[in-house]
Formats: sequence, structure tokens, C-alpha cells
Amino acid sequence: MKRQLLTLFSLILIITACSKNESSPTNENKVSLGNDSLVNRLKLKPSDKQGLSIKSQLFKDSKGAYLVVGEKNQKYWLGYFDRSGNELSTKTFDDDPTEIKGPYGTTIKLNSINYFDIIEVNGTIYLNKQLRDGNAQVDHTPFVESLIRINTNARAITNEYTEVKFDEKSTYTPFIGPWFNNTVIISKTSLGLPNGNSSTTNDIYSADNMLVVSYKGSFFSKKNRNYVPLSMTEFLDLNEPRFVIKRDISNLEKPIFGAYLFPSLVESDRITIKKQVVENNILTVEAEVLSYNGDKKSLTSKLDVRTGKLLN
Repeated sequence: MKRQLLTLFSLILIITACSKNESSPTNENKVSLGNDSLVNRLKLKPSDKQGLSIKSQLFKDSKGAYLVVGEKNQKYWLGYFDRSGNELSTKTFDDDPTEIKGPYGTTIKLNSINYFDIIEVNGTIYLNKQLRDGNAQVDHTPFVESLIRINTNARAITNEYTEVKFDEKSTYTPFIGPWFNNTVIISKTSLGLPNGNSSTTNDIYSADNMLVVSYKGSFFSKKNRNYVPLSMTEFLDLNEPRFVIKRDISNLEKPIFGAYLFPSLVESDRITIKKQVVENNILTVEAEVLSYNGDKKSLTSKLDVRTGKLLN
């Protein structure tokens, strides 16, 4: 009797162990996707996991969708996922070089990825990716630049170009930003001319990526993002919080007018802009001011963008 009970107990243990193994897979059976904490947090569900290693989140767009970066079979990879982690689009950049020829017969290893600019304009994400030598001691070492567009409506990832930037004949993209009437401005600057100067062209593209017009002149940069387009040529430069300059993109060296927005302030006052808007040709700027003695006050300035005259 005892032998029968022992046999029955052993069978129960074996059945229980088998059932547990079948219903509860071990961690060893799970496939890692690289940054698993990010994958789990965003609930990412890529359709093709073979050879995929997700690294990091690059961008979250206006719809709440995520742009993530990684490698697929050791090649640069971009993934675009909605806010629930469902795959919208992916692209593997199989043609990205790993090295290029440098000056005097040298070879440059492209072991570093820089994201010079990433911005969403009118439903399109623009990504300026640069492949560089992370060990280089000088900024003008040759590199490779790619301009990538992600259409958030068509859910498409497009590589506009991948170019080697080698000498003064090459240009790179220092700025991408919104422009008038749902257009986008993309600046192209030469790496350097023989006299030490550089040349910049500002190309304006329509929403469907058609070139509308080009203007020469240097102004736009990552530090000069605070501007308001008034037309295809004119815009307000608001990068200095106390001052506004009206400029013409076809003649950037000659401002149309300049005006102090808050002429009553003294140099020691600290100003924080809370709101800037142009409606019916009137620029309204709301600001908070902190004086040297600790006093705080709120100010509003109104200016006619046609004449440059203050209205208050």
C-alpha cells in the first residue's frame, strides 16, 4: 500500500513539474531586444525581431508616436511606433558606410553617430544624422551626413540623401525649421571656403517636399530658433527677449527695422518671455520681469509688425 501511495505521489510531482514548465517559460527562452526596459515601457512590438537590438528613444511626435533607434544585423535601424507600441514603419540603413577615405590617403573610421538636428514640422519629422570619427580632434574631419524624413501621416521613413562631406566644396545642414504657410526651411552651409569664410543657402520646401525658392545668407542656426515668419520672405527675429528685428530672408545683412519691446527695463532686470504671438499684424509679447532688488512684475508689449511702432 505504501509503495502504491509513493508511486502515485511521484506521478503527481512529475505531472505538476511538466505542467509548470509548459505554462511558465523561463527567462532563458525570452529573446532580448537590446534595451528591454525601453521596449517594455513603450510596449514596442516590432514585426521582425531577427537580429534586432533596440538602443534608445530619439523622439516623440505630436501624435504621441515614438521614433526609436537601434541596429538590425549590425546596421543602423529606425523604428516608428504608435503610442500603444504598434509598429508603423521601420527602415534598415544597409548602405551606411563604416569608413571613408580621408586626406593624404588616410582612412577614417565612422564609429560615432551624431544627431545634429531633429524636429517635427507640419507632420514631418526631419532627422539630420552624421556619422563621424569619435576620436577625431578637429571638427572639420570628413564625415557622412544623412537627411531622413518621417511622414507621420503616411507612416513612411525616407532617406533623402547620404553624402560624404570631405572638403570646402561640400555642404552640411545646420538648420531645419518651420516657415510660412506650412513650408519648411532647410539651410545648407559650406564647410569652408579658401578665404576662411563660409556660404549658406536657405532652401524653402513645400509640404510635399518640392523646392519653392532659395535665398543666400547666414542667420538660421540651432541657437536662432526664435523667429516668426510673416511671409515667404519676411520674418521677425525674436532671439533677444528685449528686442525685435524684422528681417528679409533675401537680404539678411540689412534689417528692415528694430525695436525695443520693453523700453522701461534697465540692464539688470531679468526677463522671461511667457507668450509670443502675431495676429492681425500685431505682435503681442507677454513677459515676467525680476528686478535686482527681487521685485516681480508682468509686462505686455504690442507692436505693429508693418511699421515697427509700439502700440502701448
